[in-house]
Amino acid sequence: MALIVFIYSCDIINPEEEIPSFIEFSGFDLIVRGGEGSNSHQITEGWIYVDNELIGAFSPNKPFPVLASGESEIVVDPGIHTNGISVATELYPFYTRFTTTVNLVEGETTIIRPQFEYRENLTFVFVQDFTDTHIFTDDLDNNTNTEMTTTLDGAFEGPSGIISLDQDNPVSAVGTAFNYELPNTSLGAVLMEINYKTDARLNIGIIGFNDFGTPEVFPPTHGLNIKEEWNKVYIDFSEALNSSGYPSHQIYFSATIPEDVDNANILFDNIKLIHFDQ
Repeated sequence: MALIVFIYSCDIINPEEEIPSFIEFSGFDLIVRGGEGSNSHQITEGWIYVDNELIGAFSPNKPFPVLASGESEIVVDPGIHTNGISVATELYPFYTRFTTTVNLVEGETTIIRPQFEYRENLTFVFVQDFTDTHIFTDDLDNNTNTEMTTTLDGAFEGPSGIISLDQDNPVSAVGTAFNYELPNTSLGAVLMEINYKTDARLNIGIIGFNDFGTPEVFPPTHGLNIKEEWNKVYIDFSEALNSSGYPSHQIYFSATIPEDVDNANILFDNIKLIHFDQ
């Protein structure tokens, strides 16, 4: 009898450990429809649910354990770094979630590649790919030498936008050719996607216009540091628009050449201004 009690006690103290299954993201894809522009994205993590249980946020090519096996429902939400800040991952509100069913096997790794789309209840204010022309034609610094033009040299996808600076023309400020009526309440997030690489710090901001067309240039709301390779960021204008109160706005870019270089180029591509339908 004592032996039986001893064995039973050992089972309680050292219960049999569950063998986890593993999941790995091989990457993420963005599927676009007509009018939505490039499928370029910067989804850095997938927030994954297994059978309605949140497991966590994980990057591609890093297997992670889950205590589940057999046929399981997988739901993945796309995670990004808003405003280019990598401290914390946020869910991108304009992409759909990905859902699939897989057969998880204990001790084995199941590889999935989530595919996301833009939600249907979105307004694309503009999609600027620089294929023919571009909308950033308002020369705010009155210097034609620092206007935005287009180039194929070092371009991201086809022609890209470019601003060139030198020590004789050290500053550039350009805005959209049009004013846009954008949501200015917390109910509608307004974000701009942009691919860029730059030899100078790039500032991004808004210009508000009252009912009489009088402008007010607000200080830059966001700044992007020098990037030697192409990068993509998601810029959130919601807070700036909430505090502005103006009925319409322009978007502007500004930059100043660093003192220690002779020339600096700033390249742009796939600029999308998006908000939820109102």
